[in-house]
Amino acid sequence: MADIVPFPCSRRATTHGPQRASNPSQVPAGDAMVFRARATLTVLGMSGAIAILVAGSWWRDAFDRMIGLHFGVARPADLHLGIGRAVPERVIHQVARLPGVIQTESRRSVEDEGRTRVKDRYLVSAPVSGRLARPTLRVGDAVHASEVLLTILPQDPALIDRRTSASLAARADAARAALAQARAEAARGRAAETLARSEAARAADLARRGFVSESTRENAELTLREREQARVAAEHAESVAGFELSAASAALQRAGVGSGAAGRPEEAWLATAPVDGLVLKFLHDSEQPVLAGEPLLELGDLRSLEVVVDVLSTEASGIQPGQPVRLTLTRRAAPLIGQVRRIEPVAHTRVSALGIDEQRVPVLIDLPADTDPAPGGGWRVDAAIIVETHEAVPVLPAGALIRERGRWQVFVEQRGRVSGRPVTVGGLNPRDAWISGGLAKGDQVVMHPPDGLREGSPVRARPHPDAR
Repeated sequence: MADIVPFPCSRRATTHGPQRASNPSQVPAGDAMVFRARATLTVLGMSGAIAILVAGSWWRDAFDRMIGLHFGVARPADLHLGIGRAVPERVIHQVARLPGVIQTESRRSVEDEGRTRVKDRYLVSAPVSGRLARPTLRVGDAVHASEVLLTILPQDPALIDRRTSASLAARADAARAALAQARAEAARGRAAETLARSEAARAADLARRGFVSESTRENAELTLREREQARVAAEHAESVAGFELSAASAALQRAGVGSGAAGRPEEAWLATAPVDGLVLKFLHDSEQPVLAGEPLLELGDLRSLEVVVDVLSTEASGIQPGQPVRLTLTRRAAPLIGQVRRIEPVAHTRVSALGIDEQRVPVLIDLPADTDPAPGGGWRVDAAIIVETHEAVPVLPAGALIRERGRWQVFVEQRGRVSGRPVTVGGLNPRDAWISGGLAKGDQVVMHPPDGLREGSPVRARPHPDAR
């Protein structure tokens, strides 16, 4: 490690006092104070910079010394590490990446980010077109089956332009005139019925006394029945004219007029919950018009969750139902052990952060039943699907492997020089690999070998501070 070299300051500074001028009246009185202030600030700045450099180098030396004492003096082959509490998986990988080959339990896993999802989601849609009332429930509220969720009211009448308004007004006036005509016809029918009833009574009295024939009496009674039917027809025509006038007047109403009658509770449609659960999402949280079949809200049970992980299609071939999965919901909580339930048969295209189209396959994972605290829907989950497990196998950091003529190879240090050695890789992870042949315990390998490294090139181990 490079030593910190102090700033070169061995030369003795020479202070020049103010020179005597030929004319004493022209000597600046503040030059000496200005020079002294500048020199003081310069010395203070240089002292602070040196202090920062020395402190930084001390901390670096302290950390290097601690690392050297723990991992330089103690050999990995002589160290048995047992972890008594739950730690993140990255700690296990960091231990496994220490220089040299070690014996450990190795796993090959497919790691990716996932999300929690409710297994059974219910989407409540509008059964009819209308005006959706503002919901009174909130996201997260518990509901029971057949409980009223939303209210759909009749739609308000549409706005009317001038041309249509004039046409509808003319129709209303015509209906009003038709109603007046029907009322006059009804009055005339009632008057005719009264006259026919009087004549029928007179004809019946005269026929009983023998002054008129029976045919005259029958004709009077027939005329009375005709007048009665005419009066009934006139009254019905009056009712029809009244209804037509009401329809013509209703067509003139604009949006908002008469909405009190249109929004009566007996005219509303009540949308109820199909099952017990929680309100997960509102697609419309304000009053607005909706169409028949339009989604309104989502229901679900957070006690029944699953994890969905989109893995690459090239890695999905090694995943089988029933394989264990390490799930990390939060940094402070211990990882959970889930289980693969299903691999979806159809992949989809997803654009990566680098703009590359990737084929992803959804993998469904069941959470353990005793998950505490229970997560919510849509939470981020770090998932590691364990596809292979090997116990007591040599593990090597993946950074030591290189491809040479289609085979895996590592550079092993022997007496200060490197020697290329082909190895058989039993499995490979993004962090490490387990070796099934070619290396023995205690072999020192070169981490991240450069392109210019060749057979017999001299190397030296990374220096560590000696224990003092």
